[in-house]
Amino acid sequence: LQEYSYFVALLFYFICILLQIPKSERQKVNKLTSLKDLQEFLHVNDGDFQYASTSEIVNADYCSPRLTTIEIPQPTEYNKYYWPKCTRVKRCGGCAEHESLACVPTTKGKVFKKVQVVRLNYDYYGAPSLTLDRVVGIDLETHTDCEQVCKVTEDDCDDKIHIYSSADCSCRCKPSLNTRCTHPKTWNKKTCRCTCPKLKACGHGLYFNKILCTCQHYRGYDGTNFASANASFVKQSEISKSGSNQLDSNRINSDGKPQTDLAKTDAAITNNQSTDDLDKGSSLMEILSTEGLRTTTMPTTIETTTEKKTTLKITKPSKAANICASKKCPPRWMPVLQRNGLCGCKPNFG
Repeated sequence: LQEYSYFVALLFYFICILLQIPKSERQKVNKLTSLKDLQEFLHVNDGDFQYASTSEIVNADYCSPRLTTIEIPQPTEYNKYYWPKCTRVKRCGGCAEHESLACVPTTKGKVFKKVQVVRLNYDYYGAPSLTLDRVVGIDLETHTDCEQVCKVTEDDCDDKIHIYSSADCSCRCKPSLNTRCTHPKTWNKKTCRCTCPKLKACGHGLYFNKILCTCQHYRGYDGTNFASANASFVKQSEISKSGSNQLDSNRINSDGKPQTDLAKTDAAITNNQSTDDLDKGSSLMEILSTEGLRTTTMPTTIETTTEKKTTLKITKPSKAANICASKKCPPRWMPVLQRNGLCGCKPNFG
């Protein structure tokens, strides 16, 4: 029991060291295939490395061709299929020396295999039946040699923001793009910018703010939240009412008639100018000049015109004659003009 505990502690120590060593050293360790090679790599003597006699060390299974179960491609005929459904051929497999590497084939070949063709017969009556048709040969792909390559290649990187690192098979952000992110944003290695760590699904009337990384209300042009529909409607209705009242007050005077700018000016002149100035013989040109108005020409005589009010007598059009009066309808039915312009009959409920 003491020897077994010592072996477990030593194995745990070895795993801790393995996870902390760099990629190149880890690949050297992973290439070791026997326990003796592992002892030599760690500089451990046979006397120090003791374990229970009943325990066994498993063999390493690295990238290499081995028998792998694959599915046999089936024929295109709808009533035929190959038996058996699957078989074993040599394909690349096993663990890679590093998590950034993948085991891929470098040399491929073909192997000839025979399969049984099974035919499905459909009779006019009864259930379908199966019959053996013939034996055919098919070619299956095999791998004869394998190697470890990077999972992420240079083609996977964006040249505008990334630099490919062959040492760890990764796309690194350019140093000029590196920056320190403020909370709650975090650095995104794929986009090389500070982004929200998690996108949230917001509810009705809300949107996800990518700056604050939280859900917020939609806001209108006047600052009202769209989520509060009543407040927004009331506020907009007040604005529309005040605007319409202001326009109406500018357009209509106290008499109920439209008031132009010239009429306003004449009223101001009349109110500001006293009757004494008119008696002294002041001309209309002097009055206008005192009010700051610019005139080009003035008439020598003042003519008065009277407006004639004309009233239009509006007569309501008489009801059009029933053009379908000559239409013959059954009893308790009445003629009526239909939408298509033709005369028809409808029930007379009156």
